[in-house]
Amino acid sequence: MAFTYTIGCGVTKSALAAFIRRAHAGGVDIHALSYRKNGKPAAELALPPYSFDQRAQLYSLSKSFTSIAVGIAADEGLLREDEKIADIFPDKLPADAPEAVREARLCDLLSMQSGHGVCALADMLEGDPIVKFLQAPMPHKPGTTFLYSTGATCICAAAVERRAGVSLTDYLEERLFRPLGIAKPFWKTLNGVTLGGVGLYLSAADLVPFAEMLRCGGVYGGKRIVSEQWIKKATSRHSLDVNNGSHDWTAGYGYQFWLNDNGKGYRGDGAFGQLCIVIPDREITFIMLAEATNMQTEMDIIMDFIEHDSTPDGPDELPEDLYAPAPTAKTAFSYAWHCEENAAGIRALRLDCDGEVLRITRTDARGEETIRAGNGRYAVSDYTMTKLYPCISQLEAYAPFEKLKAAAFYTLEDGAVTVTLRHLESPHTEYWHFSLGEEPEWSLAARTGTFTPALRQPIRGRA
Repeated sequence: MAFTYTIGCGVTKSALAAFIRRAHAGGVDIHALSYRKNGKPAAELALPPYSFDQRAQLYSLSKSFTSIAVGIAADEGLLREDEKIADIFPDKLPADAPEAVREARLCDLLSMQSGHGVCALADMLEGDPIVKFLQAPMPHKPGTTFLYSTGATCICAAAVERRAGVSLTDYLEERLFRPLGIAKPFWKTLNGVTLGGVGLYLSAADLVPFAEMLRCGGVYGGKRIVSEQWIKKATSRHSLDVNNGSHDWTAGYGYQFWLNDNGKGYRGDGAFGQLCIVIPDREITFIMLAEATNMQTEMDIIMDFIEHDSTPDGPDELPEDLYAPAPTAKTAFSYAWHCEENAAGIRALRLDCDGEVLRITRTDARGEETIRAGNGRYAVSDYTMTKLYPCISQLEAYAPFEKLKAAAFYTLEDGAVTVTLRHLESPHTEYWHFSLGEEPEWSLAARTGTFTPALRQPIRGRA
C-alpha cells in the first residue's frame, strides 16, 4: 500500500503537494486522481490504502455512463430522446395513468425533469420498479421542473435494456467497456433492472479512458464509441435550478451530466466526492475518487489547482504520511462482552491483541466473524455490515447483510481502543471506539454522514 504518483505537463511537485494538503484540510480525503492535458498525464496519484486500479462505488457518477448508453442506443436506432416512456413500456403503464405520465419523454428523465415532486426511487425499492415509477405522483408537467431523481435514471437504464434485450452491462460490454479497455464491471440491480443512477463500480484507472472519450467527442483510440451529436446534447444545458445548491450545482444540467460554473466544461459526479471533470476547450480531464464532506469545496480546490498547477512556491515534499496509520503502544490484551439488543444485531464481541494485530471477533445471527486491524499499518479484511449503511445507500435496495472490504488500523490510548476502517470499495471510513473494561461504546460514523437507515439525498455543494 505505497504512496504512488507521477507528474508531467508542467505540473510542479510543490503545486501537487499544496493541492493534497489543501484538500485534506478542506475535508476532502483523496483516494486516487488523474489529471490529463491533451491526453497526456499531468498528475496521477493514489494515497494508501487506496490504489489507482481499486474499483469502488461511484454513486451518481454512474448516471453519466447511463447517458452514454442511451446515446449509443439512440445512434443504433433503438431509442429516440423524444420518445414517450409510455411507448417504451406500454405494458407497465397504469390503466388510469394521468396525462402527465403518458406524456413524459425520455429526454425529460435524462434532464431531471420527469415531473415528479420527489425522487421516485424510494417508491421503487419493492415490486416492479418501472410500474412504481409510473405510479408515483407527478405534480409537474414533464420537461418543466428540475428535480434530481435517481429513480428517473433507473428508468433510462431500463429503457435501454427493454429495447436491447440484454442487461445494461452486457449492452455496454462490446460498445463501451471493451473499446475503452475496461474489464466488465459490476453494476447493482433493482428487482431485475440495472439501477443506472448509482451502483456502478469502477476504478480511477477505468475512468481515465471514459473521460478521454468524452473529451474527444465520443471517439477513443480512433474508434467511434458514441456520436459527437450525442456528446454535445448530453453536455449542454437542458434544465436549471437556481435553488439546487452552490454555484457548481446551479450552473445547469444536461443529460446526466452537470455543467461546471463559468462555462468551465462539465462533469459526471457522485456523492461524497466522485468526480469526472472534462474541460473541452482546454483539452483537460480530471478524475478524482475521494471522501469529501462538501463537494463544492472539492470542486473549488480542484479548479484552483488547475489554474495554478505550475506554481513553484512552497515545499515540494508530498505528504506521503497523510493517511499513514499511527503506531501505538505494543500492548497485548483480551476483552469480551455480551451485547444487549442493538441496531447491528451483534450478540457478543471479543478483542484479542498481540501488540501487532488487533482481532475483533463479533457474533451475530450468522455466527462469528473476525476483522483484523494493524498497529502502525493497515490490515485488510472482508466483513459484513448489518443494517448500518451510509445514508445515501438507502436510496438503493440492499440485502440485510452487505459484504465489505476494509483496510484497518488501531490505536490504544487512555484505556480505549479506536479502530479506523477505510472501505476500499466505497468512499467511506468508519471509526469504532471501545472503552476497555466497560460496555463497548460504538461510534459507527462515516466522515460524510452517520450510518443510519434514514432516506437522504446525496451531499453535493452543501455544507
